[in-house]
Amino acid sequence: MTHWDVIIVGGGPAGSMAAKYLAAGNKRVLIIERMQPPRDKVCSGIISTEAVRILKKEFGSGLPSVLCVDPPKGIGIRLKMPQKDDFITQPYEFFNVWRRTFDYWLLLKASEEGAEIQTRTEMVDLKQEENAVTLTVKAKDFKSNTYKKYQISADAVIAADGGSSRIRKILYPEMKSIHAHAYQEYWTYDNVNLDMDYFHAFVTEDSPIYESVWIKDGMLIITTGATSGREVLANQERFIHYLQDNFNLKLKKKIRAESIYQDIGSFSECNFIFGKDRVLLVGEAARLMDIFGQGIPAALQSGKGAALAILDTDSEMPLIDRYQNRLRKYVKSLKRNWKVLRQMGQIF
Repeated sequence: MTHWDVIIVGGGPAGSMAAKYLAAGNKRVLIIERMQPPRDKVCSGIISTEAVRILKKEFGSGLPSVLCVDPPKGIGIRLKMPQKDDFITQPYEFFNVWRRTFDYWLLLKASEEGAEIQTRTEMVDLKQEENAVTLTVKAKDFKSNTYKKYQISADAVIAADGGSSRIRKILYPEMKSIHAHAYQEYWTYDNVNLDMDYFHAFVTEDSPIYESVWIKDGMLIITTGATSGREVLANQERFIHYLQDNFNLKLKKKIRAESIYQDIGSFSECNFIFGKDRVLLVGEAARLMDIFGQGIPAALQSGKGAALAILDTDSEMPLIDRYQNRLRKYVKSLKRNWKVLRQMGQIF
């Protein structure tokens, strides 16, 4: 088909949640995904109990234990801030997964409801018209091993294309972006004097994002950030020295490293962006994020909200207003949590 009821750009949690609801509501839904799932994502891979509660409610089951890695659970988050001698400990039970398997599982759930999924397909341009949205996309042709451009359209589009959303840039070309590298390394190790039942986050003046230490399948994952590629490597070296000096870190072998460069927006200013007319932004594309960098609950909530706004054809309100009304209570809670963190004395 060349015309759909709804096209969703991005096959992450927000896109899958929206697709699940829309397909169950008898909408013809297409997800286009730039990568070939299952694909890796630079992410802590911690799934909060809030996210699991949403999954249980919306998909009829919680998080399958087969998706969890070793250790399968953590009991909280410990946050180290410059002006505090000790960690701030937040009881925050969570599950530990690889994002490639978690995201793939959600895509399968959306597919089971009837959503179509097209991989290796990238959105190039978008044009809103009076009664439809036209997307120019390029997709890989496996026979010729080349990418071919063509157009598809929909009554509405959901942008679930992440923190560096191309759709957001098209809708808001004047909007200032704040870009940063998130960089993480996977190490085998002998020792670190941190209670690894917790996810450890460190807020420093040297990194635009919090730095962190966590474990998966016997590997220590050390994450930092910077505004340039050269700086991020220097920041990682500095952070490792800090861990060695203060927590007796003893590393053995670096297994691999990965990085992502994206617009981190101004999360603490709660500058959320919901879209225009027939195009709705969800998840990180809408700059929705909680104070611990947990984007998955926000992705699931906004994906559901966008889908329900589209399905609510009885309302005379414009689509974008219906969507924002659906998220009003959740957005209020995000703003409240950011305010609490600022009151602790640290503004990102």
